[in-house]
Amino acid sequence: GSCRCPGTREICGEPGDEARMACVGCTTPEDCTNGRLCEDGACLCPGGLSAEASCTDGADDDCDGMVDCADRADCERAACGDFGRACIEGSCRCPGTREICGEPGDEDCDGNVDEGCMSGGETRCGNGADDDMDGATDCEDAGCEGFSCGGADTACERGVCCDYVSPDTCGGGDEDCDGTTDEDCAMSGDEVCTDGSGDEDGDGFEDCGDLVDCPEGTPCGFERRCVMAACMDCGGEAFESDCSDGFDDDCDGMVDCGDIEDCDCVGSCGCSADAGVDGGTDGGTDGGVDAGVDAGSDAGDGEDCANGIDDDVDGATDCGDVECAGRACLGGGICDDDGFEDHCVGGESTCGNFLDDDADGLTDCADPDCFFQPGCGDGGLGVSDASAG
Repeated sequence: GSCRCPGTREICGEPGDEARMACVGCTTPEDCTNGRLCEDGACLCPGGLSAEASCTDGADDDCDGMVDCADRADCERAACGDFGRACIEGSCRCPGTREICGEPGDEDCDGNVDEGCMSGGETRCGNGADDDMDGATDCEDAGCEGFSCGGADTACERGVCCDYVSPDTCGGGDEDCDGTTDEDCAMSGDEVCTDGSGDEDGDGFEDCGDLVDCPEGTPCGFERRCVMAACMDCGGEAFESDCSDGFDDDCDGMVDCGDIEDCDCVGSCGCSADAGVDGGTDGGTDGGVDAGVDAGSDAGDGEDCANGIDDDVDGATDCGDVECAGRACLGGGICDDDGFEDHCVGGESTCGNFLDDDADGLTDCADPDCFFQPGCGDGGLGVSDASAG
């Protein structure tokens, strides 16, 4: 039933200030908050400020209850400390986490500009330019290691610009630097045996290491072939330089004695120019080598075990082919069968030279390898035995 003020005191800054002539805003300083003073019955901010005058003085200049950087309406991004610190989201902190070489500021706020950068400064690590003219561009420059090279999720790592969130581009590189190549790409097609081309068929084996698609002897580059799961340089050899090393030295597709144009050699598993080729038509002039080689080597329609060629094209040559176990091979030996890769066990290569060629303690006709060979009779008794007696 009376005309009176609805509140007990005026709240400065709130709607209704203009009608305070009918009300009393304050009577004592305690009636005011946030640094306001009681003046003429109203709580007023000293100096009449309506915004934060300084973001570094530790005072609530506009009496809104927020001090310095906490007053985001007035201080956000304003300078607030040494070395480039600024008010960010209500606190005074460094705007960056790492130094950007060539920029004028101290991005990591440690008091140093461009620290860790090479002399002269590779100014940017993703602009495609050699800023410090040291011969290295962007991530190739050691000064860029660990620095961004194009975006927030990129960084130079071991000389490469890594994009940690984007998938590999399926170009044979490790663009996301996770240690695997093209892991997100669908693999299809056949293996390309060219050295360094990658794992095209996605079977986990690359180039010459893929023995199924790139067997021994497969070309893998200019004057290069797959040898023992590696791409080997033929060295520009014009001819088969070693006729008993198991390699195609001149990259003509023919190995050792199978290279009939180049080989004229003798060894524990060696050959003569006609070994395994002329069917033993030299009349025994090589001391029975042909007889030992030809015997059984043509059995069946598969691998010829004494010509240095993969006749049945199954990736295995001569004694390396399981079909050859127990059959004659180059040098008068026999392909053994020991549960591992078969190889030529050398026999007595010459049955009349008074030498134990295969070091088995038996010489010439006394060696079962020479039984039934010319001059040795039918039981190992022959010229060389008589001479030995």
